[in-house]
Amino acid sequence: MTEKDLELLKKQMGPRIWDGWALFYSFLFGCLITVMLMAPAVLFADEIVHKFKSPSFSGIGQSSHYLTIENQEKSRRDKIAQDIEDRIAKAEREADNTTLAKF
Repeated sequence: MTEKDLELLKKQMGPRIWDGWALFYSFLFGCLITVMLMAPAVLFADEIVHKFKSPSFSGIGQSSHYLTIENQEKSRRDKIAQDIEDRIAKAEREADNTTLAKF
C-alpha cells in the first residue's frame, strides 16, 4: 500500500486507521494491562506441596488404617465360614425333607 493509497483510505474511513505500529502498540498495551491484573494472583499463590493420601506411605493414621484392613479381612473370613456352615445346614435340611427320610 502506497502513501497515496493510505491518504485516500484515511479520507474515506476517517482519521484513525489501524496500521502495523498502531496494532503493535495496542497489543503491547493489552499485554501490560493483563500482566498488571494477573500480578496479584501470582504474588499470593502458594507453593504446591505433594502429600500422599495413602496412610501406608504418609504414616498419618497408619495404625487405624492397618486396623481397618484387619477388620475387613476378618469379616470376609467370617462370612466365608458362615456361608459354608449355611450350605452344610441347608444340605442337611434338604436331606431330612426327602420322602425317604420322612418315611
